[in-house]
Amino acid sequence: LGICTVFAAIVVAVTITVMPGLVTPNRGANAVDTMSPRPTGGVQLTGNISIGGPFTLIDHKGNTVTEADFGEKYRVMFFGFTHCPDFCPTKLYHISQMLDRLPAEKAANIAPIFVTVDPARDTPEILNDYITGFDPRFTALTGSDEQIAAAAKAFRAYYQKVPSDDPDFYNVDHSTFSYVMGPDNEFIDVISYDTSVDVMVEKIGGYVTPAQG
Repeated sequence: LGICTVFAAIVVAVTITVMPGLVTPNRGANAVDTMSPRPTGGVQLTGNISIGGPFTLIDHKGNTVTEADFGEKYRVMFFGFTHCPDFCPTKLYHISQMLDRLPAEKAANIAPIFVTVDPARDTPEILNDYITGFDPRFTALTGSDEQIAAAAKAFRAYYQKVPSDDPDFYNVDHSTFSYVMGPDNEFIDVISYDTSVDVMVEKIGGYVTPAQG
């Protein structure tokens, strides 16, 4: 098992503690059910909480970007890091597969975004090699420690560096939700990690309107 898998239970426990609005009952690590009649794969939100907000980060081309740079597109955002051995590549692959299966006019209206929680190692150059080799439709974002912390806090994304004797080889525990945001950067839904590609297509495809023109 990958080291991310080993720490999955810890991540879930801390997620419930520090992000009480994201409830994860019954179905294991980062797996949740919505109380609405919509397909499974959403997250039940409790209390008066908000998810998302403005951010200023650096993309994989070295450009400073904010939430406004994604224009009128919907956004599917995932927080992770390039050295992650299992959760991150799997979920990014699922998002890529979802885009392939959606009608082209809807896929064109989605900006898939990967935000690193390991800015010390994930420089724009590293992110560029990683994300363009993975799926060039993605935008990968990094920034200063403070910028990443602010973005993660806004989205209630948990992450924590795991201590290691080698400063160049370490793991980062992190939550594994995908965040669906609207064209005005308004929150729409949180998708749990174990949500299948088929359900992602049905659920996210139901939120997104076709691109115009």
